[in-house]
Amino acid sequence: MDLRSLDAGELTLAAQLDRLVAESLDARRHRLVFVEKVPDAAFSLWARAKATREPDDVAYLDLQGDGQSLVTGCIVGLDVSGDDLDEALNVVLNGRSVVLVSGLDRSRARLGERLFRWLDWSATHLPLTVATTREAAAYVVRLRHHNVAVVQILDSRLSADAAALAGRAIQSRQDP
Repeated sequence: MDLRSLDAGELTLAAQLDRLVAESLDARRHRLVFVEKVPDAAFSLWARAKATREPDDVAYLDLQGDGQSLVTGCIVGLDVSGDDLDEALNVVLNGRSVVLVSGLDRSRARLGERLFRWLDWSATHLPLTVATTREAAAYVVRLRHHNVAVVQILDSRLSADAAALAGRAIQSRQDP
């Protein structure tokens, strides 16, 4: 599979992202995958749903551009929030096969060097980190000493399908 570009074809965005994660884990080639052209909102809903359904393997982090908590997300199936990308966060992420990250672009100015240090840690210690971004070049340049892939998913019409699917999955987990 050419990881530089996925053809949307008949697949929904959620199915494409699921396939991307599975193939990246199977291949053991990439520790960092940047997914371009997917709206953060659609990626976030898919990522939260995946972390909720697979709490032993998948964690989801949303890096906040503003607000009180710097990091929110879902780890071991629980909603979390924290003030930094720090050792305490890294400890609870150890053992996850996949960490899904949204909010890179909106938090980059606020986090600065801390963001790149954390991405470096992630690429070194976690089997796979998948992050959504509008433009991966700034991250790839700084992290090129790691196995890094960039995937573009261009069919934005599928974002609504993924958001609806993920929203239903999250709601069904919360309903008694």
